[in-house]
Amino acid sequence: MRTQQAFAWQWFVWLVASACNREPAQDPATTNATLGRLTQQLADEHAERTRCDELLETLSKNLNGTRDELAAVKQQRDEIAQRRLVFEKLKTALKPLIDTGQAVPVSNGSAMSFNLSAAVLFGSGESMVSSAGQEALAPVAKVLADFTDTRFVIAGHTDSAPIGNLKNQHYIDNWELSSQRALQVVRVLVARGASPKNLSVAGYGDTQPAMANTTGEGRRANRRIEIVLVAGAATPDDAPKPGAAPAGGSGAPPSKPAPAAPRDAATASGARDP
Repeated sequence: MRTQQAFAWQWFVWLVASACNREPAQDPATTNATLGRLTQQLADEHAERTRCDELLETLSKNLNGTRDELAAVKQQRDEIAQRRLVFEKLKTALKPLIDTGQAVPVSNGSAMSFNLSAAVLFGSGESMVSSAGQEALAPVAKVLADFTDTRFVIAGHTDSAPIGNLKNQHYIDNWELSSQRALQVVRVLVARGASPKNLSVAGYGDTQPAMANTTGEGRRANRRIEIVLVAGAATPDDAPKPGAAPAGGSGAPPSKPAPAAPRDAATASGARDP
């Protein structure tokens, strides 16, 4: 009897304990509110992850762009350093002419060039390079031949005296004279070893004076051949096409210049200086 009472008591205690531990059922409104809160939380986490992914993609693109910009800046810096080296080599090669004022180095930031007096290279009113001029160009050609990754423009310039003032004229105007002189200098440089694919010709006539044409000194300074170191490495595609005018050049295809007038005939009748 006592055993049965003990068993019943234990069963009652277990039943009461089970009833106390059982959670009351939630009503539908509470369940829906909880579900909505969890859904919104999941949506917020998804939006945050999407934002982080987009930010990561943007940062990655910016990083790649920065790398490209740095590579371009480095390439530009290296190219300027290369031209600076060529510029210094040409200064050494032209030192005798620089010391006598017949060649002038010009450097303005990354722009570098040399002005060679026409009197050194040509006879009066002529476009063919004189023997003395060819000797003066020999060290220039050697430097140009050593730097095949650098491009050069050989540009001709004149003073403002009209060609019509010459009694024995062989050129239509100063533009043609400057172009022919530049072309003949290029031919001398190539004949002495410079690479033709690195050279182009331009003729500016009297449109880009170095000094005012109002004095004899200014006119002498304007009658010149300019050697311009061009930005960018030389490639076969950069070579001027046969018969094509260079950018900023004369606009006329190179042609064989007319024979120069005899020196005594050119100096008679008040012919212009070289």
